[in-house]
Amino acid sequence: MIAVNAHGKIAAYQATIGTILLLTLPLGWFFLKMGFAPTSIGIAFIITIVICSFGRILWAKKLFNISIKKWIMAVFIPCVGVAFSSALFAFAPNLFLKASFIRLLLAVSASILATTISSWYIALDDRERNFIIENMRHVLKWM
Repeated sequence: MIAVNAHGKIAAYQATIGTILLLTLPLGWFFLKMGFAPTSIGIAFIITIVICSFGRILWAKKLFNISIKKWIMAVFIPCVGVAFSSALFAFAPNLFLKASFIRLLLAVSASILATTISSWYIALDDRERNFIIENMRHVLKWM
């Protein structure tokens, strides 16, 4: 969303995004008032961040005529795929092990591995993969 910030018409954009982000507080308060656990504040934050993401996309469409459908297909769906696979693999140790430091290490390791692999195959296209490979070769030459 750097392009939206650099466009010059950022006052309305910042007011929109800022207002949405401020909704975290009343939404979190509402969750607590309804008797939900304190962790529901995190859920309130995630909800407002998702709404902000869609607000940013609407602003990008308005300012630069970016296709929302193309954004959903190129960005949103791959991100959901990566997040789902990461969460699935991170949850797997919970099914087989009791709570312990080893389970934590396995869950974190599985999540990192799943995120890396699924990002490579789901989120990146051929051009982006080639860019990473070339940069890794360049870095390895200097080592």
